Amino acid sequence: MNFWFVECKPYVQEIPELNELVHKYQDDEVVFLGFSTNKKDKINSFIKEKEFHYNLIPESRNIASDYNVSGYPSHIVIYRNSKIVYTTTGLGPTTIKDLENMIKSLK
Repeated sequence: MNFWFVECKPYVQEIPELNELVHKYQDDEVVFLGFSTNKKDKINSFIKEKEFHYNLIPESRNIASDYNVSGYPSHIVIYRNSKIVYTTTGLGPTTIKDLENMIKSLK
C-alpha cells in the first residue's frame, strides 16, 4: 500500500521505481494499492502526465487515518494473514529496495 498525494515531490520521484516493482511482481500474488488524498479528477489529470501502475484509490484520508499514516509518501506491506509486516515513511536512498526486499522475503 502506498499513501500519497499529487503534490508530494518525493512521491513523484519514486513513481518509476514503484512501477518497476509492479511489473516485476505482476505474475505473483502481490497487489499494489495507491491511496491518494486527492480527488479523482486531479488524479486522472496527474496520471495522464505521469504513468503510475498501482491500483489508485482517490480521497483516501480516512484509510490513511485508519493505518496511522502521519507522513507522505508512506508504504505499508500487509501479508496474507492481514498482518502489517512493514511500514516506512518518506523517500530515502534505500526505500524502494527495502520495500522490494520485504516483498521478496514473503514469497
